[in-house]
Amino acid sequence: MTRSIYKQRLLTLLTAVFALFALLLMHPAAGAVDADDELVGANIQDGVLLGYYGLGGDIVLPNTVTKIGDEALKGNKRITGITIPASVRDIGNNAFEGCINLERVTFTSPDKATGNLLIRLSAFKDCTSLTDVEIPARTYQIVGNIFKGCTSLMNVKVNANNPYYYTEDGVLFGPALVEYSPQYDDNYALLSYPAGRQGSYTIPSTVHGKVIDQIWTSGFEGASGLTDITISPSIGRLGTSAFEATSLTNVVIPDTVERVDPAVFQNCTSLVSVKLPKGLSEIDQYMFANCIRLQHVDMPDSITKINIYAFHNCTSLTSLALPKGLTSLSVGCFEKCINLQHVVVPPSVISFPKDDDVGVYNPFKYSPVTVYVKKGSTGDKFFNNNFEELQQSALANGGSLKVVTLSSVSDPSSIDAGSWNLIDAEKQVLVAGKFRIGSYLDVQPLTSGSAYDAFSAQANGKAFRAYSLSLLPADASANGPFSLTVGQPDGYSSSAKLYDTNGALDTEYSDNSFTASLSALGPIALIDVHEASGDTEVTSVSLSRSTLSLEVGKTGKLSATVLPASAANKSVTWISSQPDVASVSANGTITAHKAGTTLITATAVNGKSASCTVTVTGGTVNPDPSEPEAAVSADVNLRNSGLADGKPSFRLALKNAKGVTTVSVRFTVDANTVSVSGLNGFTVLDQPQGSYANGKYTGEVMLAYLNTGRTAFTQTAETAIASIVTTGSTPTLKITSVTISGWDSTGAAVFGTTGAIDPDEIRFTAANYDLNGDGKVDQLDITIAQAFYQARSTDSDWNTPGANGAAPSACDVTGDGVVDIQDLIAIYLNFTA
Repeated sequence: MTRSIYKQRLLTLLTAVFALFALLLMHPAAGAVDADDELVGANIQDGVLLGYYGLGGDIVLPNTVTKIGDEALKGNKRITGITIPASVRDIGNNAFEGCINLERVTFTSPDKATGNLLIRLSAFKDCTSLTDVEIPARTYQIVGNIFKGCTSLMNVKVNANNPYYYTEDGVLFGPALVEYSPQYDDNYALLSYPAGRQGSYTIPSTVHGKVIDQIWTSGFEGASGLTDITISPSIGRLGTSAFEATSLTNVVIPDTVERVDPAVFQNCTSLVSVKLPKGLSEIDQYMFANCIRLQHVDMPDSITKINIYAFHNCTSLTSLALPKGLTSLSVGCFEKCINLQHVVVPPSVISFPKDDDVGVYNPFKYSPVTVYVKKGSTGDKFFNNNFEELQQSALANGGSLKVVTLSSVSDPSSIDAGSWNLIDAEKQVLVAGKFRIGSYLDVQPLTSGSAYDAFSAQANGKAFRAYSLSLLPADASANGPFSLTVGQPDGYSSSAKLYDTNGALDTEYSDNSFTASLSALGPIALIDVHEASGDTEVTSVSLSRSTLSLEVGKTGKLSATVLPASAANKSVTWISSQPDVASVSANGTITAHKAGTTLITATAVNGKSASCTVTVTGGTVNPDPSEPEAAVSADVNLRNSGLADGKPSFRLALKNAKGVTTVSVRFTVDANTVSVSGLNGFTVLDQPQGSYANGKYTGEVMLAYLNTGRTAFTQTAETAIASIVTTGSTPTLKITSVTISGWDSTGAAVFGTTGAIDPDEIRFTAANYDLNGDGKVDQLDITIAQAFYQARSTDSDWNTPGANGAAPSACDVTGDGVVDIQDLIAIYLNFTA
């Protein structure tokens, strides 16, 4: 009887335990536990959190965690909040990058200044929902802008007890690093500007008694609402990508700034003009890359070198007088500047790009350019002696070349350049006339004043848009007539007419644009024939949401509200800043193409606009926790990973993995020995079992994801699970089959399915910076890599040689699966000539 009662009680207890376990698995907030308890779905090894694959919600890390590994939660879309215990002493690089639903981060014991927490680079990058986080008092080192791209973050907070880091007006300041060591006793740097801010900002000279002498790497990067910046005279250095992807329009860098690092203004698509500081010696690589509205750069004569791709894709640049102290031009420095028409090359320039194999390099090959050189100078010899070759290069790339040799080029403003074009690409305004070299166009929307009132009366209820046109800099002048061309706005008919303050102009319509002769620059308007229904001007544009997350291949919809309701023309133009990441249709439908972030902007006919940050992640849609999981599945990727202890090694990775616990791989390799080690939570159950014959090793290896309980490996991003080390100089590894297994949603063990194996065969090649095989690493190798810029390992032609004989894969010298700026920098740093 007693035994029966005991048995019954045991069954009751077990039933309760299983019921509790089921609730933990199915409830959306199952991740929330006490800090001393186990976190269901966490992969923790030796105190290091390597990943989290649980159901998300607000989670609490257990006190056993001492470190959050690099990219440990990267791309996790399930967590909305996280509590980090005082046991954590290290938060790794990009640990929470792309956790787009993470709203809050809480540190326990935030006011205890124990000085034992390190937060590494980009730890919270692109956490677009993050609004609340306070850096605890115990933080002793922060590596750069840890909140880059956090577009909902309005203020960075630091606990008042922290002795090293401070905030003023919600901006983070702290010690700069020298050889990875914080310089607590020196001047401080601006580290992180909250990316959710809008409008202007003035950098203070001092904070908490510390002089602020530099903007650290990426300090303002991704702050898309930043439109104006005042740089204090205490600043001596602008770090790499300091203002990248902001909305700055006109920038003056004070002369106290002595160093401007690479890519400072890269992807600033609203930037019109920049004044560089006196004494600056170089325009560093990618400084203005993709600044499509950039018309004018005031360059001091102290500049001696313009580095690679400094002005890449600056499509609104029309004329330049290069600095009088310039000695060197680099490959690609004006690449894709398709509207650059006049360039004055001073006699000080003695170094032009050249390669023994392909001959001379035309730095303006994409431009319809006239180059002005001094007779007898190196520039004269370079452009005239090699004219046919340079012209051929230009014509092959959509440009053209004309060379004018003068007795002096010391006064560019005195050169008669004839009639040419000034362009404002964003407002779609072009003015042709006789201008001085260095002039650029200032186009300002008119929304009030006497000229606006006159145009409104001329429109008489019809839709119109008005601008004021003038020349900059202030001493620029030109006499008419001018030819004015305005692009056709959405919603306007081809019968619209151009006006000045004297009335209608004789307007021609062609190629979606309107052209008329203009006697003088000043107020102009485009008036349509369609009747307006009330007020003619749009006062504001707003979108249905400010942030949006999409999976690759999925679509989303934005709607725009244009006020007032009586506006004559409420149409908007939709534009994506990165259409390769996500494109947008004319009705606001967004289609996700590849992982990344883009800004979708809706612009009304008078320039009023609103934007939404869209984050695209790869893989499948996260399932609803209350719904059954899909079957166990994964894609398999094979990668070259360089030498390991002098031996060729390959990296085996999973992508779009769901519910995986074991991976069995059969392979062949032309080597006599093979060893395999597990990565990121995977363990080799036994070294490869196989045989060696006819110069090939054929074998099989089993990898298991060993973790507490029945936690399976689920990760959208490509994640390495094994390193395969072989012998030989250039062995070829071929995957013949892959079998995966795991737990399904009911907890039953099942075999899964593999998708793509990309590629199933790969030949080992060590990193090679000499891409053209001429025995040296120089600017021509960078040119080859740049031709494949942004190519990815998922592209069909990844291993297919192009016209220059190199394949995109050969240009991925860093081995991260994409040809990007890091590859170009790596080649540049390994120059031998």
